[in-house]
Amino acid sequence: KNKQELTEELKKNGQIKKMEVPFKNKQGQSSIMSLSSVLIIDEKVPYVFSIASERNNVKNLKDVDVDKAFLFSDSFPVSISYLDTELKFKYVNKTYCELFELNTEELIGRKLKDVIGDKEFEKIKEFLSISLNGKRVDFEYQGCKPFPESYFEVSCIPTQDENGEIIGVYFLSNDITDKKKSKINEIRLGEILEQSLSEFFIFDINTHHFNYANRGARENLGYSLGELRSHHYLNILPDLDRIELEEIINSLCNKTKEKIHLKNRIKRKDGTVYVANINVQLSDISGVKELVFLANDITKREEAEEQLLRAEKILSSTNDSIVF
Repeated sequence: KNKQELTEELKKNGQIKKMEVPFKNKQGQSSIMSLSSVLIIDEKVPYVFSIASERNNVKNLKDVDVDKAFLFSDSFPVSISYLDTELKFKYVNKTYCELFELNTEELIGRKLKDVIGDKEFEKIKEFLSISLNGKRVDFEYQGCKPFPESYFEVSCIPTQDENGEIIGVYFLSNDITDKKKSKINEIRLGEILEQSLSEFFIFDINTHHFNYANRGARENLGYSLGELRSHHYLNILPDLDRIELEEIINSLCNKTKEKIHLKNRIKRKDGTVYVANINVQLSDISGVKELVFLANDITKREEAEEQLLRAEKILSSTNDSIVF
């Protein structure tokens, strides 16, 4: 119950929570512990990180022994530093030093602005100001000397003395570059698919309804995405029946086939049809199974081929009738 209350309070006020709690050691001896706790979000997972010290060893909450223990948890994956009200480094952990490729002595006493540069400091100055006024701030930003292409999740957490006066700010930064670039690549891939001239459909394997159709598909069919989502995909594939569809799904789900090729008519909203080469594959991402259709309208190609065949027949017939 106490842990739950602490977690909720940390979520609510976002600051360092300092308290005194009863503690019993392995030998059964009781004492009072000074506990310093903070809520840290790492990869969207919340952690309550606490450091405890016997009260007899802490003369005053201004003492930094507890904070030093917190900041020098070098095994923690988040870069942690402590800045005073002038935004000078008081403490840094190993991960923070590695981030800037500097040792502790090169950071302690220097202003954050001097370490990251004027340009980067301007990006976060407002957040630090809010934190120095007593409010936790969580934000994300790109670029940090010496890694301008990096992305970080940052938490600025104010800390107070026993009188409630702000005495500094914990500056916690988590490198999310890989996650962010992966997300950017996903967005770019989505844009490429959306703009593709090929028709791209994604169907729910259970409901058999549309989940997605790219712009090329929507324009050729004459439907909006909202309209398509209410349609079963057999509605636009008149040459397929449910039995054939189940056979396709089963062969892909059982992995007897990785891809199935179809040549089928596709029915537009206005009732007209066109012929398409369709490649069907199964997508299984995070346990969500979907059918992916990639269709290419070959109507014009087939029309051209038919015209060529007719021309060849006429030419052949003409040649047969010529007498030398």
